[in-house]
Amino acid sequence: MNIPFKQMTNWKNGNIAPFLLGVWYIIAPFLGGGAINEKMMIFGFTFFAIALLQSKTSPTVIASLCTAFLGVSYFMFVMTTISDSFLWTISIILFAAVLILEFGIFKFGPTATQGKDLTLVPLTILAFSVLLGLAGYNPYIRFDFNRLFLVAVNYLAVMVFCFLWVLNRIGYRPFGKNTVTYMNIMAIAAVVCSLIGFYQGSLFQW
Repeated sequence: MNIPFKQMTNWKNGNIAPFLLGVWYIIAPFLGGGAINEKMMIFGFTFFAIALLQSKTSPTVIASLCTAFLGVSYFMFVMTTISDSFLWTISIILFAAVLILEFGIFKFGPTATQGKDLTLVPLTILAFSVLLGLAGYNPYIRFDFNRLFLVAVNYLAVMVFCFLWVLNRIGYRPFGKNTVTYMNIMAIAAVVCSLIGFYQGSLFQW
């Protein structure tokens, strides 16, 4: 088994941002007790898978596709009438496939550096989903800057991170050489707001 922890937590290349978001949104639902928040955990699965892909020189093509479909799975949660339990099961299978392939537990299929480009798919979808929430068209993401200020800031931080990642990946850096730093800051801000919101009882709004 090969767990590239050092590469996944690298500040300079921005890998630490999706790693932090992934770990937080995976463990956060268990902190609140009660039923698991599937949508939040799919967020976590997606970010963690992206950090894992980015840590590899050449990720497997299958793992890259699975990561892309994790973003699709979340969007289908929001915008379709497909069974939540079915989408949740598919998401678990996709995430498990990424871990098995990229941790080197089982090697299967070709690898390609271009596989990292598929991270554009889920992050574009996630950013668009939050943007729909800001516009009032995502029933699972509601902005309320009066009663749930930290939750709203959390959403905005995640959205900005996703858009910055996508732009950086295609070669456009809005903040020049500091773009990666701002990506990391957005991820940290999202986690901090969520953590404070958790103690205030307003975390689990995803």
